[in-house]
Amino acid sequence: MGFDYEYDSITYAQKHGVNPSNTLIDSMARAFWDAMRADGWFVNLYTNSDFIRSGRFSAATMKQYDVWLADYAGAPDYLCSIQQTGSAGVVPGITGAVDTDVCFKDYPTIIRTGGYNGYPKPKAPVFKCDTTTDVTLARGQAYQFKVTSKVAQTASVGTQGVVTLRQRRKVGNDTYYSIVGIGRPGAAAGAYVGGVKQFIVHIKQK
Repeated sequence: MGFDYEYDSITYAQKHGVNPSNTLIDSMARAFWDAMRADGWFVNLYTNSDFIRSGRFSAATMKQYDVWLADYAGAPDYLCSIQQTGSAGVVPGITGAVDTDVCFKDYPTIIRTGGYNGYPKPKAPVFKCDTTTDVTLARGQAYQFKVTSKVAQTASVGTQGVVTLRQRRKVGNDTYYSIVGIGRPGAAAGAYVGGVKQFIVHIKQK
């Protein structure tokens, strides 16, 4: 959900007896975003380089929201998440010219995992695993990882015959596990906690 305030918006306001200051424009934008966020929408700021240079939006606002920048001249002049690159695009099935844009972020994933725009809100994790990146082991090599949780969790591996998994010890809310590589070179298996994959163990190639 973008807030789009442009030169025509200023002209419209002036025709109705209002000369909007930068402070007023910034406050209207923030009021819109706050309302949309409260309703669960992902929001960003659509603007252009001239509006940024002229201070239509405060530095705090520019920092807080993703910027969708209208900039038709090559690479963007301001750090942005989306760049509108033109307004003369052609899309089969649509009559007339359309805007063209380049997106620099994976918004479908950001919106879905963040619980925006009607997607379910993510549940707070009930545990923390200290390993979330893949691990490579030689045959016979061991690796230890830790799971922190107030509630007992079950650790497991996916593909069998690749690694062994054993609980080593428990200290307070911390449970330590040991994984040992036993599979053929190039094999891999996922390591799971509470049924959720945390990382993948790869057996080192010779």
